[in-house]
Amino acid sequence: MQFNFHHNVKSNIVVITFDNFNISKIAAKESLFNSFNKIGGNNPLFELEWIFPSFITSQVIQEIIKNTCFVCGGLMSDGQALENTWVGSEDFGGDYGQSGTTWSKVGQPVMRVVRKCSSCGHSHT
Repeated sequence: MQFNFHHNVKSNIVVITFDNFNISKIAAKESLFNSFNKIGGNNPLFELEWIFPSFITSQVIQEIIKNTCFVCGGLMSDGQALENTWVGSEDFGGDYGQSGTTWSKVGQPVMRVVRKCSSCGHSHT
């Protein structure tokens, strides 16, 4: 999620404008909004522009976004997951990787470092 950080030295507020707020799950959006409100955020234009006290930095906003699950709004933490090793084949010659070709799980799975939700278990890299 991309955002722009606007701060004037003479001002006691910081304005953060989100380029897009594409979180489709209502629980996740409410959790993010509650977190912003807890640190003093105000959302006068509903979703795209937030006003924060001047002591809030862009790193604080990045950490809140990084630690919020976009599925359920739970707390994300570092974790590990197994990723299957996939191998594709050519069914009719020259069609490798296209939609409808055969893919098989082969070999040992690979351990990956992921961000994992402590509430719903959703993970992403």
